[in-house]
Amino acid sequence: MRIWMLPKVNKTNYYNRLFSESLEKKGVQVNAFKKDSIFKIKRNDIIHFHWPSYLYQHDNILLFLLKSFIFISALYFYSIRGVKIVWTIHNIYPHKIKYRRLEKKVRNLIAKKVDLIFVCAKSIKNEVVKEFDVNEGKVKVVYHGHYLDAYKRSNVDFRKHYQIPEGNFIFLFFGSINEYKGIPELIKSFNRIKDKNVTLLIVGKPNEDMKYLLEKYKDNENIIFDFRFVPDDEVADLISIADFIVLPYREITTSGTAILALSFKKPVISPRTPFMKEFFDSKTGILYDNCDTDGLYNAMLTAISKKTQISDKAFEENLRKLDWDLISDEAIKYYKEIILK
Repeated sequence: MRIWMLPKVNKTNYYNRLFSESLEKKGVQVNAFKKDSIFKIKRNDIIHFHWPSYLYQHDNILLFLLKSFIFISALYFYSIRGVKIVWTIHNIYPHKIKYRRLEKKVRNLIAKKVDLIFVCAKSIKNEVVKEFDVNEGKVKVVYHGHYLDAYKRSNVDFRKHYQIPEGNFIFLFFGSINEYKGIPELIKSFNRIKDKNVTLLIVGKPNEDMKYLLEKYKDNENIIFDFRFVPDDEVADLISIADFIVLPYREITTSGTAILALSFKKPVISPRTPFMKEFFDSKTGILYDNCDTDGLYNAMLTAISKKTQISDKAFEENLRKLDWDLISDEAIKYYKEIILK
């Protein structure tokens, strides 16, 4: 079995590398799909792509249409040659969309043409079937694997680095800072907390507009901003100082940061979305109603009060289904099914 993974390695996320390695451990040949791969791909090979919007999106509508046409034509070209095609849908729609109707049309066409669609949670399957009008049998649940042992400690004391007092309770948000992640709402909620022994640490890279907006909202010496990309060798040490990871996203299809928190056995605060309910409960986090304007604030107060039932055992139970060995077995089973069709 030969897979052409696009991408095989993602510089900003270990997921693709871990997934590819788990397949290779089972004897599957996983190649990185590149421009020079086009005519190396043979009948019954499998092209497995993630985040296709990077290949066709453009601010110019004519270039958007042209690139979309080329991408979909390539799918037909490979299909005619007997190549099987798999798409992992991490997000129903990209976080950045300029042409919503066109995006929906393109993704509908892609969903119709591929042989198989993977989703990373049961909660996403029904949404994909409904949104893209595809046969339920085409959509398979292959979980997003854990990050256990992926990030190593460098023994950097970030509490000392950020000059956070030893006894302070720490809420951490880290990762790319985008509009959909609800950071202004997080800051507003935190500003209502009058406890000086609580710190909100926000580490990540925003665009200039978002950076200006966040600094405008800041009205609290217990909020610390560190606007930069977090390198891999700092992730484990940074997470280790957090009491809670806060994910106030306005919308979540799949969240690698949530899986990362689960992997490090760090409880989360997040809206009660179908995806989050599938992986977190009262023993691994605090989920709130996104329609409740006080939901995030009250969740943070609950976390500070320590009136929670957070349990290491609950984390371990939730992590079992995210074992890469199980995930690769599932993926290989579905790969074989489409090859035999």
